[in-house]
Amino acid sequence: MTTRLGAWRGRLVALTAALAVVALAGVLPAHAQVLYGSVTGTVSDPQGAALPGVTVTAINTGTSLKLEQVTDGTGNFTFRNLPPGTYDLTASLEGFKELRQSGLAVTAGNPIRVDLRLELGGITETVNVSAEAAIIQTEKADLSTELTAKEVTTLPLNQYRNYQTLLNLVPGATPVQFQNAEIDTPGRSMRTWVNGTQPNANTTRVDGAVSVNVWLPHHAGYIAPAETIETVNVATNNFGADTGMAAGAAQTVVTKSGTNEFRGSAFWFHNNEGLNNNSYFNEQFDIAEPPLSRNIYGGTLGGPIVKNKFFFFAGYEKFRDRRGTTATYTVPTARMRQGDFSEVAAAYPDFRLFNPFTGGAGGVGRQQFANFQIPGNMISPIAQRIMTLYPMPGTQDLNDNNILDDFRQEREVQVDRANYDLKLTFQRNAAHSIWAKFSMLDADVVDNFILGFDQGSIGDTRVYVGAIGHTWTLSPTLVLDGNFGYNHQDQTVTGPDFGTNYGLEFGIPGTNDPNDIRASGMPTIENGYTIGGTPNWMPLFRKEKNWTFSTALTKVFTKHEMRAGVDVVKLELNHRQAEFGNYGLKGGMSFSNDTTGAAGYISPGWNNFAGFLLGLANFYGKDVQTEDMTGREWQTALFLNDRWRATDRLTLNLGLRVENYPLMSRANSGIERLDYDTYTVLLGGRGSVPKDVGIDVKEWYLAPRVGATYRLSENQVLRAGYGRTINPLPWSRPMRGSFPYDIFFNNTAEQYFWNTTLEQGIPPVPIPDVSSGQVQLPRGVFFRSPNPTDVDRAIIQQWNVAYERRLPLDLAVEIAYVGTATDGGYADLNINFGEPGMGNAGLKFFEQAGTSAINDWAARTKSRYHGLQIALNRPFQNGLMLKGAYTLSRAKNMADEDGWVGLTWNHPLMYDANYALAGFDRTHNFQLGFAWELPFLRDDTSAFGAILGGWQLNGLFSAYSGTPYSIGGSNPDLNCVGCGSVFVNVSADPKPVGKVGSGTEPYYDLGLFSQPTGLGREGFGTSGRNRFRRPPVWNFDFSLFKGFNFGRVRPELRIEVANLFNHVNWGAPNTTITSPNFLTFAPGNAENATNSPGARRVQIGVRVGF
Repeated sequence: MTTRLGAWRGRLVALTAALAVVALAGVLPAHAQVLYGSVTGTVSDPQGAALPGVTVTAINTGTSLKLEQVTDGTGNFTFRNLPPGTYDLTASLEGFKELRQSGLAVTAGNPIRVDLRLELGGITETVNVSAEAAIIQTEKADLSTELTAKEVTTLPLNQYRNYQTLLNLVPGATPVQFQNAEIDTPGRSMRTWVNGTQPNANTTRVDGAVSVNVWLPHHAGYIAPAETIETVNVATNNFGADTGMAAGAAQTVVTKSGTNEFRGSAFWFHNNEGLNNNSYFNEQFDIAEPPLSRNIYGGTLGGPIVKNKFFFFAGYEKFRDRRGTTATYTVPTARMRQGDFSEVAAAYPDFRLFNPFTGGAGGVGRQQFANFQIPGNMISPIAQRIMTLYPMPGTQDLNDNNILDDFRQEREVQVDRANYDLKLTFQRNAAHSIWAKFSMLDADVVDNFILGFDQGSIGDTRVYVGAIGHTWTLSPTLVLDGNFGYNHQDQTVTGPDFGTNYGLEFGIPGTNDPNDIRASGMPTIENGYTIGGTPNWMPLFRKEKNWTFSTALTKVFTKHEMRAGVDVVKLELNHRQAEFGNYGLKGGMSFSNDTTGAAGYISPGWNNFAGFLLGLANFYGKDVQTEDMTGREWQTALFLNDRWRATDRLTLNLGLRVENYPLMSRANSGIERLDYDTYTVLLGGRGSVPKDVGIDVKEWYLAPRVGATYRLSENQVLRAGYGRTINPLPWSRPMRGSFPYDIFFNNTAEQYFWNTTLEQGIPPVPIPDVSSGQVQLPRGVFFRSPNPTDVDRAIIQQWNVAYERRLPLDLAVEIAYVGTATDGGYADLNINFGEPGMGNAGLKFFEQAGTSAINDWAARTKSRYHGLQIALNRPFQNGLMLKGAYTLSRAKNMADEDGWVGLTWNHPLMYDANYALAGFDRTHNFQLGFAWELPFLRDDTSAFGAILGGWQLNGLFSAYSGTPYSIGGSNPDLNCVGCGSVFVNVSADPKPVGKVGSGTEPYYDLGLFSQPTGLGREGFGTSGRNRFRRPPVWNFDFSLFKGFNFGRVRPELRIEVANLFNHVNWGAPNTTITSPNFLTFAPGNAENATNSPGARRVQIGVRVGF
């Protein structure tokens, strides 16, 4: 208890010191630039001379908030920290007519320039003008994209109505995609790689509070429903100094607030199988479209509690999905179950079936089973019992492997998700505004079905979000604001086999645990026809908590706007989840093709199922957990920024951010690492071991930012900038805890042999006493250890040069060159690798570790990105909105992820080959969104106009290059255990020669490909990582609205269509070089391209705005 109080005292002292620095420096609130808007400008006389002493008033038309500024000696004025909304500006000075400009839209994160020119006359005379929408950005140097409420609720957001779909319209962003299962990410957060930076470096703040899934940091913790969003601001390059703890995309979501008028919406959207096209796969095999009933409904309401003082905005959204799916599995044929593989030999002439009990070392001299038949008396009794879980196959070759081993089963995914949102705003006076926000997600999901079980996995998720903030104008040149946020997640997920010890019932020793229900279930049997496939990460029991605190001041001088602040984030993770091992707590076994193979033989498959029939496993693994896995982390920052208006045209942004990342700890102890010299695990804070276990970690980082904006004219601006950001990855993700929190015990047999049988099972998992804090790591137990001298956080350098111009028709075009360089990304290197040709005996730590991986976790990866980015924007006015982006880019890296990721090759012979084209690289990426209110009878208020007018067309068109991929090969002689992947040889630069989607024409020239040979670098294959590219993808989502105007009430009938033209997009062709269908396309390759929209879906709905 004393230690914890001491830690908190240290934090409070540091925070107090930080606030003192803030108060002395004169500073701007952290993240204020994206929670609020600002208006700046110059007032001049008819001859263009600056006018000092002009009273400029800004009135929020929604809340009647009234603010006043007086122009300085150079005629300049600025309104800072304006809540988003519509404003009227008034400028008055004795001897001039009053100027009133109405309808000025202020959005979060986008400062607006409004230059005013007064006419000579009496002050009682008024000149009224309407404000134009800000077309180009002249007041800040970063690269950013704004998504407005109108765009979010108008553009097609099919299936989930997730605003993150529109991140596709951000230049430099790859098309967004889901990653994890819906059962444990029911909010359906999406991820994207921005400017070549890994997605864990993207951050999301909702109303200023950090929203992150610590377990999976590229997932936002809470996805705000579309109807509650006011603005989404996405900064992608050259951030201001008040934006940090982000590197790819810094996303700020500002939600709606109430006004003096009651306004809101009600909506209902519906989709069923009768409105959709069947999938290409189902069509090819005459499989009926599965049933579907999806409904999204809810509403919002905002208004005054006390007029001009106290406002509310509330929202409710329900997502209810009953989604039938046709699950396709592969199962052994009736003949295979009897040990007869003659049908495989007929389809694959090179297939052989060897008796593993014959011959000698290295698979030499083995004899074949006669007629490809394993004698019945050699088939394992346990294997026979396990095979009762397999259904019989059907009569169609659904997986295009020339064997009738396919089985279809109808499943129903069930999702019930509700979002609740409430925001309160209190205008204490014209100078001080306070707001508070509460959100909740309540989700229950049934999904993740596995072969052999009718029921699905069950997931229960609850997310609670709270935030409170304020902005306070202390004087005309001094503003204080800040916010505090809290994010909490509770989650439980269990598999369909949870609660029964199937492994023990089948007679496999060492599986399950009769004393721990969490280890129940069917052990995974990987034999080519995997049974018991509940993911290793189930069951899970997870609790996450995040705290955010930001505060600062603004001090304005004649030419300078000094900004500084403090930003504090605390992250907490508590969970039980065994995921380091292949099979989790219940255990499992794998069966190799080599077991019934022989030296010099390359199997096309099915030899592994033969090994299963014999009961001869070449790998076993099991996890044991005796403690909860926890993480405790702080991330703090101070920043100072100077926005210097050097001339009337040139504005410089000069900033410095100082970020602090102390070493993470556990709930009641420090971190742990492996001493490689003594092979001893050091457990921080236990016994006499220090909490930091000797890890030399850099805690303080400097992140300078420099930007310049030069107004070439009123209609064109030049921007440039350079900045450094720091990798914000929470260590709690990769360091969730291997040993002793997750004891992953495993062993791999020598090539061609086995290390256990189904009857022998899994040996007892060693569970040593860890109380002393120093434990010899048991042989066969996996460990991920932070490198004691190489775990400093990655530095991400960003730079850009951009030119933006306003064109006729209210269009704005921005052309930018953007670059990033990341050095020191986190990744594993398995240091227990072998040597070519030596098998297990060549492993560096074979005596201590056996065949288990020993992952050295360190800052070792690099990435580079260069891109030409073009943005097109037309704000929604006169019935038309356009927003588009085109990116021409190239991204290279050593790994596509950060933190929880390994390299393709561990061996020094191939280490440099890890740096290659990124797996997410897309040479071309074009995205265009539009909304068009048809002019036909648009303004006709008659009954005729109400019936025939009010039509609106909206769409999202996308076209982009396919992503790179690799083609695996086989080189049995290499036998370099743990060294890395083996790829095929390719003799020239492959160019597509076949038709995309063809089942007969190979996509590439087959003559270019061969299996690698040799024990040197050539033995790993000459094609390398990500040498090939999937076919390009294009899609068009479309929606049609029919609106009716009844005063303030506007009902809309909506039809939203995903993949309007039902275009089939393709993934990679068959990449199995031993297959007769190598490099051709099968129906299963259709619609599985990354980001493929699938078959056409039609969603109908009604939305009523008022």
